[in-house]
Amino acid sequence: MRDTLLIYKKDVQELLGIGATKFYELVKLPDFPKPRTCEAFKMPVYLRSEIIQWAESLPSCNEIEGE
Repeated sequence: MRDTLLIYKKDVQELLGIGATKFYELVKLPDFPKPRTCEAFKMPVYLRSEIIQWAESLPSCNEIEGE
């Protein structure tokens, strides 16, 4: 994966270390970053910074378990 500002869904999956099924589950979440669409791109693209920020905002396992 290139270190670019705009990334495609396959790059998002690679960045997060997830497969297609989990990616489509995440896309349904209200707080997951929304893709950008533009005629210049063949497919919707995501901002790498938004994906990273979203992932960093996730609670740690300790926070989920109430420790």
